[in-house]
Amino acid sequence: MKQYKDTRYYVDTLGNVFTNGKQINARGAKGGYRQVSMYIDGKKKSIQVQRVVAEAYIPNPENKPQVNHKNGIKTDNWVGNLEWATALENVEHSIETNLRNTQGIHNAAAKLTNKQIVEIREKFVPYKYTYKMLSEEYGVSQTHIYRIITNRNWKHI
Repeated sequence: MKQYKDTRYYVDTLGNVFTNGKQINARGAKGGYRQVSMYIDGKKKSIQVQRVVAEAYIPNPENKPQVNHKNGIKTDNWVGNLEWATALENVEHSIETNLRNTQGIHNAAAKLTNKQIVEIREKFVPYKYTYKMLSEEYGVSQTHIYRIITNRNWKHI
């Protein structure tokens, strides 16, 4: 067990945080990560558990700003599952390991289904069934329709 910075908090290699010999309950945080509340310099702060473990156990000679979960499980804060990463490295890892699928209906901002994309492409006929008509029918912008038709968006369909 190691002391977290110069505080009264300690952390073990499994991601358990302690103070005064008692374990602090970690709770869920935005994005599915675990976090604990600590009083540091007289102020209450919520800190993600993976950061506490990484700062205590993992050297960071390149001063990378983020902590990556190697296996992609956000609650697995064992020191062997963590590594320092840049934002780009973290995103690349999530794509390589299929943790982030932002295509089509898997994108949280998607307003259309795969079936609708196929319909739009089949219906489009210049000067007969226009971008404007399709945008009104499907409730998206003309620019979005253009990008669908030209395969700039929804390329995988």
